[in-house]
Amino acid sequence: MIRKRGKTYTVQVEWRTTDSAGHQHRHQKTKGGFKTKAEAKLYENKLELLKSSGKLSNANPLFSDYFKNWCNTYRIPGKTQNTVRRYKYCKNTVSKYFASVKIKSITRASFQRFLNQYGKDHAKATVIKTTRVIISSIKDAVADNIISSDPTWRTQLVYDESRTQKVEYLSIADMKRLTKAIKAKLNPKQTSRYIILTAIYTGMRIGEILGLAWSDIDFEHGTISINHSWDYVHNHLKDPKNASSKRVITASPALLDILQQLRDNDPKFVFIQHCIPSYVKDDDERLKLGVPKTTTVNYVLKLTLEKLGLPMSLHVHSLRHVHVAYLYANGVDWYSISRRLGHSSVKTTMDIYAYLIQEKAAKSDKLIDKLIDDLN
Repeated sequence: MIRKRGKTYTVQVEWRTTDSAGHQHRHQKTKGGFKTKAEAKLYENKLELLKSSGKLSNANPLFSDYFKNWCNTYRIPGKTQNTVRRYKYCKNTVSKYFASVKIKSITRASFQRFLNQYGKDHAKATVIKTTRVIISSIKDAVADNIISSDPTWRTQLVYDESRTQKVEYLSIADMKRLTKAIKAKLNPKQTSRYIILTAIYTGMRIGEILGLAWSDIDFEHGTISINHSWDYVHNHLKDPKNASSKRVITASPALLDILQQLRDNDPKFVFIQHCIPSYVKDDDERLKLGVPKTTTVNYVLKLTLEKLGLPMSLHVHSLRHVHVAYLYANGVDWYSISRRLGHSSVKTTMDIYAYLIQEKAAKSDKLIDKLIDDLN
């Protein structure tokens, strides 16, 4: 129904619903302020379409309640403990910044104020991970017709530059020096150096490397299948981070030849560094007893860098960045890099490694300037 009130038009649509007890309830949605009857008619048609599909709703929960239910329904089930902790942190963030805010009351301006306030004392990586989840929930609220438009559209992330750790990575020359130095001191009974080489050669996550089984390596075809990951915090073998993390990647013959040196250590897992009693059959127990601690691997890496005169605060996960930088510098496309890393999308990869793109863009700008200058 469309009514004219003064100089504007108002739309009102009514509908009925039936609850689980069979009781009918009457609802109505009203919106005014349309300058022309044509504008009001367009809005009425939209509501009638939603009504006919059963999607018209007056629901307007607290955003913190909606977000909690959204996480518990769509995101948390089946996830690892680390992921569950991340969603719990996001819930607490929403509860803190949107304590008494109804979901339909969120506007672009109010959401940007949240980004400004949250970002002023958080690092870039934290801001990206947290707001990505919150924004996804709001987009789902739009898709479910709980809200009519997306208040996060074209909002800008804000973060504390001083808290944002600059990613360090090696030049190609230094990467080769590190690889050579690690190879020079290989000892099959101490697998930390083999783990470092595997990270450099493959870009695998540290958990994926530690949980690698001999059955995951196809020496004939030169591939590694990543089917599980070792949770070195809680000491158990788990599924990879997400569905896209289950993947098959190529591995160089040089790396596979080196890994063969570890064959005598354990019949099942690659990086166990000393003999485990035969009565220990449980995979979790074998890995807990046999693989080196990440602190040990990081210490070996730090010691090697110091001996090479490279005063860098790299840790074993940084080698994933080193691997990406090497591939990107040599012209490998982002789709191939993303698939190799096991990311869910190319966008995720490019967001994480945006600093590489920015650096290359800056170099390209200088090259363009030089080329133009050479015309003179």
